[in-house]
Amino acid sequence: MVGYITLSNGNKAIVDDEDFEHLTQTKWSDDSHGYAIRHAFNIKGIPTTEKMHRIIMNAKPHEQVDNINGIPWDNRKSNLRLVTNAQNSANKGRYSTNKSGYKGVAVYNSGRWTAQITVNYRKIHLGCYDDPKEAAKAYNEAAVKYFGEYAKLNVV
Repeated sequence: MVGYITLSNGNKAIVDDEDFEHLTQTKWSDDSHGYAIRHAFNIKGIPTTEKMHRIIMNAKPHEQVDNINGIPWDNRKSNLRLVTNAQNSANKGRYSTNKSGYKGVAVYNSGRWTAQITVNYRKIHLGCYDDPKEAAKAYNEAAVKYFGEYAKLNVV
């Protein structure tokens, strides 16, 4: 079963029943990315912001928590996992400035489409294509190869 925690702006965060009572002991809002947050004080009394998904996963400061389905307010344990920075980056969607509509796909001045993927901070060119969907498929194949279950695939 799941519970819904209403945030200060009226949005709702989804949590497992086992976490619901503990999490409703405080007021929650959301940040500019949609993550449920609360304002608190750290051990030294300094104001800080805590994210709900990090509290649920009991994440240490150096650990990252990934929302598997990419929905920041879905904080069910089945949708959360501890990840490395590289794994978290692999599961990100396309940039807001992307004009192709596909992750890893960009248009050249010639009107052709290029596919590329970044692995270990290095860009790998995957080819040029006449159709952006073909470039997106090339990206998907490479993403599965390099990132496995952490790959965020294009819907083609």
